[in-house]
Amino acid sequence: MERTQKPKATPADFEKREKLTATLREKWSDEVNDELMRMMNSLDWDTEIIYDGDKCGLKNWRGEILLSPVFEDFGLLTGLAGKYREMYKGERVSAKKDGKWGVVITDGTGTWIVDPVYDSIGYPTNLTYVCLDGKWGVLNIPEGKYLIEPVCDSVVDYDGFLFCNGIGFYRKDGKYGVIGSWGGFSEAIFDDYEGAPEGAVKVIYNGEWGYVTEEGAFSMVMDEAYYYFRD
Repeated sequence: MERTQKPKATPADFEKREKLTATLREKWSDEVNDELMRMMNSLDWDTEIIYDGDKCGLKNWRGEILLSPVFEDFGLLTGLAGKYREMYKGERVSAKKDGKWGVVITDGTGTWIVDPVYDSIGYPTNLTYVCLDGKWGVLNIPEGKYLIEPVCDSVVDYDGFLFCNGIGFYRKDGKYGVIGSWGGFSEAIFDDYEGAPEGAVKVIYNGEWGYVTEEGAFSMVMDEAYYYFRD
C-alpha cells in the first residue's frame, strides 16, 4: 500500500500548536490533548535533507535552511524516508566533511563548534564520545575540552549515545571505567559490568560483584552505591 504523504506544517499550524500546548499547561483537557495529537499526527513537522550533487544539508518545515548542502553526511538524526525530526536554528548536529566528523550549529552558515577531525563522534549532547586515530575518548562540547582523553580502546555505544540512564562505560587496557552524565568518571579498574545500567552501577572487581559509589570507588555494600535516579 502506498503511503499518503502528509501536508507540510505551516507557521499558522505552529502557532495553533503552541496555543493548544499552552492551554494544556494551564489546565489538562482530554479534548484539547486529542486535538493536539490529531494535529501532530496529520502534519509533516520533519526536517528535510537537501542535496547539491553528493553534498547534503538540512531544511526545516518552515523552509529555513538550517545547513547548506556542503556536508558529506549527518549523524544520528531520526526519521523515515529521508526526513528527520523537527529541528530549529541553533541546534547541534554531528556532521562529516572531508572524511572526518565534527559538530556544527544549525545557523544557516554551518559554524563548527567541534572541528571535523574525528573518525567517529556520538550524538552531540554536552558530553559525547569521539574516536581519534583509532582511540576513544569523551569530549565536553560546551567547554571544548576532553573529559577523558582519546586514549581508550572503546566506549560502549548506546545507539549513538554515550549514556544510558545517565551512565556510560569506557574500556582501557582490558578494564572498564564508568562515566556519569554529571561529568564524573572512575578509573578503568573493573573487569566487567552488568548490561544497561538500571539503579546502581553493578560491576565486577577482582572477581567480585559490587557497586560503584558516587566517587567512582568499588563497594560491596548497596547502601554506599551511587543511585542516579535521585533528587
